[in-house]
Amino acid sequence: MIGNIYGADIPLVPPGIQYGIEPENGWWWDPNRSGQGMSIENQNGVLFFAIYTYDQSGNPIWYSASGQLIKNTVRINLSSYSGGACPDCPYHPPEFNPAALGSIEITFTSPEKAEITWADGSTTTIVRYQYNLGFGLDPLVGEWALISKQPINNNYQSTRISLNKYQCTSVLANDPPNNTVVLGGTVTAMPADAVKVKQLKPNNDFMFLMKVSTPEGPDTFYAFNMKGVNKIAGLALVTSEENFSLENLSTEGNQFQGYRAKYYNFSPFAPGPGRPICP
Repeated sequence: MIGNIYGADIPLVPPGIQYGIEPENGWWWDPNRSGQGMSIENQNGVLFFAIYTYDQSGNPIWYSASGQLIKNTVRINLSSYSGGACPDCPYHPPEFNPAALGSIEITFTSPEKAEITWADGSTTTIVRYQYNLGFGLDPLVGEWALISKQPINNNYQSTRISLNKYQCTSVLANDPPNNTVVLGGTVTAMPADAVKVKQLKPNNDFMFLMKVSTPEGPDTFYAFNMKGVNKIAGLALVTSEENFSLENLSTEGNQFQGYRAKYYNFSPFAPGPGRPICP
């Protein structure tokens, strides 16, 4: 893999490393099996996996292992830990049983979804655990760093945005005026209300459309989906609004990724006024 930084081709990783989906670190679960869950941590291509669950007698037990993530898959032998000390009890080591659950395979189909194949051949689908992000535009509230490739010089550009308020307005000039709930915000060193995001209809390839305006123009349009809790990805296109359409963004846009830089202390389930009801 070669990166172009200010015109210089620089190898970013050693040869032979195989790239694939990068799973999101954090808590995961099977929504059909409440009361147990998994922790996944990926550091430099080595994935640590732990599951808190129960043995055949219903007693709580931990399993864990680590292994090399090759493309989208890791194969590991799960060892068990049980019978340890409670958090506020005098410590004694737990009982350790290597390879207690046998060899399993975890295949990631996206950064927030995976399939586990257990030693007996049965499978379980797990997803990233989301518990306080709300719905619709709510998960986007916060600060994001957007990284996109510039078509003119092939360099990468980073843009920092803040999404922090709901309003009844429009993103595009041909949107129905003031009857769409839009998440607005700012760009670093830009005037207020320079960013507007709306949800797209379900039949689109992307869930969200964002316009980032600059005083000197042209605007930058982003069509994207959530990729887990802290990442977004899609296509970006610098153009005037008169020339913009989802069709030309799909054919002319450049790939971009966005990473959450900061959460705001925002709870979609807190009491008080919520999203505006637009006319």
